[in-house]
Amino acid sequence: MGIELVEPNDLFVRENRVFMRTTEGPQRVDVIYRRIDDDFIDPLAFRPDSLLGVPGLLSVYRSGGVTVANAMGTGVADDKSVYPYVPEIVKFYLGEEPILDRTVSLDMSIDRAVKAALVSFDSTMRSNLSVGPPIDLITIQAGKQRVERHVVIEEDDPYFTALRQQYGAGIVSVFDGLPEPDISEWPKGPSC
Repeated sequence: MGIELVEPNDLFVRENRVFMRTTEGPQRVDVIYRRIDDDFIDPLAFRPDSLLGVPGLLSVYRSGGVTVANAMGTGVADDKSVYPYVPEIVKFYLGEEPILDRTVSLDMSIDRAVKAALVSFDSTMRSNLSVGPPIDLITIQAGKQRVERHVVIEEDDPYFTALRQQYGAGIVSVFDGLPEPDISEWPKGPSC
């Protein structure tokens, strides 16, 4: 996948760019997905006593020299205490009910769970909330701590293509079958 797992001391800033230390010499880093709290990410910008951060990272980020996928200040969306509110967040931003909440149950088969996950992933891709294929799909059986199945789903995967087409057509069909509101009976708004 071309994604490196690094610790902050594996990264350094030089000439307004972020680099990763490798056995073959410095390698430029274009995107960072961080797992460090905001306060500790850059000791030059936040907590000077931080031993966890990358000195100068914030200035490189501000100048556009690196993308931080989950930038400083966005940690609230990654906080476990926000999870109970995710359905409402989905409704607010997408105007629809969360797909997994409507289809997933604890007693469902793994095949049905995979189908629900792929439909959900397709919906986030269509809403530009996530990037597209390839999708790494891993299944782990409940109670076991090992990967049961692992597949990489590419853009032209026959099952994923059919799923996207059928689900998209089904949503349009259901939408078309919904009753139209009679807005002529609604109160008139203030004139513009």
